[in-house]
Amino acid sequence: MKAGICFLESFPNLYEAMSSISSVTKSQVKKLGEKKKFWELPVNKGDCKNISLDAINYLKINPVCDRDVKVLEETSDFIVLSKPYSCHSHPLSYSDSNNVLSFVRSQWPDQVLEVNSQNYDRGLLYRLDYETSGLLIYCKKDFLHKELRDSFSTLVKEKTYYAIVQGNFASCSLTHKIVYGGVKGSKAQAMDVSHTEGITATLEAKRVEHNAQKDLTLLQIKLKEGHRHQIRVQLAAEGVPILGDTLYGANPSDRLFLHCYSYIVGGNTYQDPNLELFELFFNLNS
Repeated sequence: MKAGICFLESFPNLYEAMSSISSVTKSQVKKLGEKKKFWELPVNKGDCKNISLDAINYLKINPVCDRDVKVLEETSDFIVLSKPYSCHSHPLSYSDSNNVLSFVRSQWPDQVLEVNSQNYDRGLLYRLDYETSGLLIYCKKDFLHKELRDSFSTLVKEKTYYAIVQGNFASCSLTHKIVYGGVKGSKAQAMDVSHTEGITATLEAKRVEHNAQKDLTLLQIKLKEGHRHQIRVQLAAEGVPILGDTLYGANPSDRLFLHCYSYIVGGNTYQDPNLELFELFFNLNS
């Protein structure tokens, strides 16, 4: 979508004209896919230009959200949220709506989103995959966000997830080297720890229950690091992909059955008990 803007003074080019009303830069305009020739033309006083809303509103969060994001708790430091599955944690441009930060924008004053304002993930302490549901923690203070992000592995004491995997799987500890390649969001590979490339990743998988009829296992997972696709690729490498995770070889299902359940931050435990659809296979109240 575009909007017409009339300029009240002259500029050498549209890049400089836009810098007077938006934080978008020349390099960022290129990433937005704008035509270079159009942006390099001079702008005369009184000229009207049709500019994309993504350029005009660069780094702003669209307030449109019709996803069922739940507020679990709010403190002076954090907004604790439950992200539904098939929902992005944050946008990549103003055009992106229906994500968790769009929900925050629609419910809280704009100044809440001024934390880490030069990045689209704003005050989120971490992110969840689009397909993953569960706990997300938004930090409301710039200094605290920086402190926690800079020392995340030491200040965040425990990260717990639940997953339903295909097969009968016993409790175990898994360590791999994870290798990423290709375009962003593409499939990762879990290699033996002796592999010379990749990032070391470790998790503890505790068997909670096995559904013999469906041959599915409910796992509680303690995550040590939190790399992209870490749980998904490590379990798939053991021959037990997460139910619904077709990227890593699982059968199609109503969703990808991975849920972020709890984080311990600064001595406080935050939990998200909304394991939607997990009860189709397991009695979670026992």
